[in-house]
Amino acid sequence: MKNLFPEKSDIAIIGGGSAGLALAFHLAEQGNDRLSVTIVESRSDYQNDRTWCFWDFNELHEKLRPIIRKSWQNWSFSKGERTIVHHSAAHPYCAVSAGDYYEKVLACLRVLDNFTIVKNCQATSITTHKGGYLIATSQGEMWSRYIIDTRPPIHDYHLKKSSPSAPSYSEVFSGAILYQIFFGVEVELDYDFFDDSTVQLMANLTEAHNGLAFRYVLPYSANRALVEYTTFTPHFFAAQQLKSDCLSALEQLLGKSKFEIVYEEGAVLPMGFGGVKSSRSNLLYAGIVGGSVRDSTGFAFIRTQRWAARCAADLAKGRLSKSMACDTRVDEFMDKTFLRVLRKHPQLAPKLFMSMAQNLSAETFARFMMEKSTWPDYLRVIMAMPKKVFFQQIISTSG
Repeated sequence: MKNLFPEKSDIAIIGGGSAGLALAFHLAEQGNDRLSVTIVESRSDYQNDRTWCFWDFNELHEKLRPIIRKSWQNWSFSKGERTIVHHSAAHPYCAVSAGDYYEKVLACLRVLDNFTIVKNCQATSITTHKGGYLIATSQGEMWSRYIIDTRPPIHDYHLKKSSPSAPSYSEVFSGAILYQIFFGVEVELDYDFFDDSTVQLMANLTEAHNGLAFRYVLPYSANRALVEYTTFTPHFFAAQQLKSDCLSALEQLLGKSKFEIVYEEGAVLPMGFGGVKSSRSNLLYAGIVGGSVRDSTGFAFIRTQRWAARCAADLAKGRLSKSMACDTRVDEFMDKTFLRVLRKHPQLAPKLFMSMAQNLSAETFARFMMEKSTWPDYLRVIMAMPKKVFFQQIISTSG
C-alpha cells in the first residue's frame, strides 16, 4: 500500500472508516489487482473510537473473524424487577472494537501495490471531469473514474457538532423518524463484579427524552465492561449531552464501587432515514449517509460488510450500484411502522420491547435483528406487538 498522493485512480474511497475500509478490504480479497484504489482519509492516525456488535450468522469474512473481541450466548432485557434472558449457542452476540478492525484491514492492504491511503487529507469538492471526477483535497487534486463517498455528514458527528457553519445533523437527516443517541464508557474495576456470560442488551427500560431509554452493558470480563446509556428519541442532540446520564446509570449499576474509565464513545444514528441516493453516475454515498444503519435497530457493521462484498463484485464488472441499502419491502415496511409507533406512543416502548423479548425465541429475535427473518418469523414478530396501535398506525399510513 502506497502513501503518496496519486494523480489518478480507478476508484476513490473518500473516508476510511468502517464502510470505506470494508470496501477496500473486499476489493482486495476478491483479487481486483488491476484496479487502482485510493482511500482519502481525514484523520492522521487511527485510534479505537467505537464498538460494533452483531449476532453471528457466520457472515463475517474468515480473515476478519479473529477481531471478534468477545461473544456471548446470552443477552437480557429488563424493566423494573423483571428480567428476560435469551440464549442462543447457534447465533451468539459478538463485539468488535474499531481499533482492532482498522489494524486488521490496514495490515491486509499494506502489502498491495494497487492500494493507496492518503491520511490527514480533506476532500473539499468533487466535479465531473473527462468521463470521471476531479476531487479537490487539502493535499492536491486527483482524478477518479468511480467515487464512493463514505464521509459522515458532520466531522466528529458521533460526539459533537464541531463547526458552527456546518449543516445541523437534523437537517442532513430530515427524513429520520427517530434518532438513536448513546454515550458509553468502558470501565475497569480492581475486583470481579460483572457476569461476563450475559450482555445486558436493554436493561432498565424506561421512558426518557420523549422516547425510550435503557442501559446497555457489554461485559468483556468479570472486571471490565462497556456501559452505555442509550435513547431512542425524535429530538436531535449531541451524544456528549448523555454523558451525565451514562455516569448516573453506571453509578446505579456499580454503587459506590471505584472504577477507572478506560475509554469513551458515543454516536447519533438516524433511524428510518433510508440513505441518500446519488443522482450522478459512478458516484455512490455509503456509510451512515448511504443507509448503512438498519432503520429499526441502528445495527450497521454486518450490513456494511454485506454491501462492501456486493459493491466490490460490481466494480470488478465495471459498474457501480446506485444504493447501499438493500432492505426488502417487508423489512422496510415493518421497520418504519415500528418506529412510527415508538415516536407516537413513547410510553409504550418499554412494554413493547419486553413483549418482544418474552414472545420471541432467541433465534427468532436474532434473525429479525440481522435481517434473516422467515415469513413465520415476521408473523411471530407481529403477534408479539401491541396489535391495536400497530394496526392503527398501518391504517393511518395507508390513508
